[in-house]
Amino acid sequence: MPAASRPASIGFICARSHEVFGPVGEALEEAGLEIGDVVHEESDEEPGTVIVVEPEAGTELEPGSKVTVTISRSERVIVPDLTGLTQKEAERIARRYDLKVGRIIRRRSKDPEGTVIGQKPDGGAEVPAGSSIRLTVPIG
Repeated sequence: MPAASRPASIGFICARSHEVFGPVGEALEEAGLEIGDVVHEESDEEPGTVIVVEPEAGTELEPGSKVTVTISRSERVIVPDLTGLTQKEAERIARRYDLKVGRIIRRRSKDPEGTVIGQKPDGGAEVPAGSSIRLTVPIG
């Protein structure tokens, strides 16, 4: 496969949903690249705005290479709705929102094992950056 060129993506607003970084994720996917590390940094930009992508635009990369995305953050973040995701996916999304997964409650349920069936705080709540989210995950 030919090398991919990393597209410009600074200034885009990151999605506040499970759609990974809206236009940024789409542009990287179209270029055959993936989002690797996500760094949150204080900035004068609107929270959720991509402020740095490494390597820089135009850099030749192998298809499937990962890029580091730095997004601006504020002292407060909106909790994403993690229900319906696997526990692993939920933990990854939480980190991208500058949140931590704290306690995981395991309950008997008819829902698919390992899928998030509840969370506290609920999706849409506004919390301090770095807060913990409690997940409820079914067991057989």
